[in-house]
Amino acid sequence: MRRDLRVGIVLAVAYAVLAAVYVRVGGNPRPLFDGFAPVPPYNWVNPPPEFRAGNVVPRPSSLDVPLGPDGSVATSGSSGDGQVILTFPAGAFPVHPPDVRVVVRMAPVDPAELAPPGGGLAPDGNAYRLDFAYNPSGDPAPLTAEADVYLVVPEPAQTLQFSADGREWVSLALRQVPDPTQIGGALEAPGYVLAVAPPVGRPSATADPESEASRLARTAAVTVGLAAALAGVPLGWRMARRRPADGGGA
Repeated sequence: MRRDLRVGIVLAVAYAVLAAVYVRVGGNPRPLFDGFAPVPPYNWVNPPPEFRAGNVVPRPSSLDVPLGPDGSVATSGSSGDGQVILTFPAGAFPVHPPDVRVVVRMAPVDPAELAPPGGGLAPDGNAYRLDFAYNPSGDPAPLTAEADVYLVVPEPAQTLQFSADGREWVSLALRQVPDPTQIGGALEAPGYVLAVAPPVGRPSATADPESEASRLARTAAVTVGLAAALAGVPLGWRMARRRPADGGGA
């Protein structure tokens, strides 16, 4: 029993030391209960420091919406990075002779280039600029019926916001999405869309690594102490029960 206790304490201390060293050299440790399944990769315009390695910067892309005699036909599609999904109902764009289609352009944007969202919320992934133009004339195409827009997000989002100019944001009416990696809303005009959520507590690039290591070491020390106490109480109780029997046999 004592040997098992000593081994457990040694392993816990070793984990605390390794984690502290990892933070000291700039690592970003994850709790053990996070599991081992990799997080699906998100393509950032300007990734946080911990996601820069291996990041694929998304590029602008477009979607064609054909025009019929009664306006545009029902169309769905996604951006080239798969992080924007759009659904337009029939008649979302009116006819515009001699144009034969509407081109929907989707451009990823660094949220830092836009006004920050309100309500103490933070950007959750990229912003996307959506523009609609008739083709081949190039004239702006008005959206005359609600479309659905869905964004893939790196963290579960709280709401989806819209801005016509990138300076003032309003919340869109949400669409139900069972997937926590997506959020959807009702789109009524061209402009910017941005998923937002409460700020995520990631270590910043300017955080003091020594203080992070100290905090982690203190947490590990408390954990080790609790583990030793929990293991030591039953051990002491068993030893106390054995002493009278040993003394009586002398």
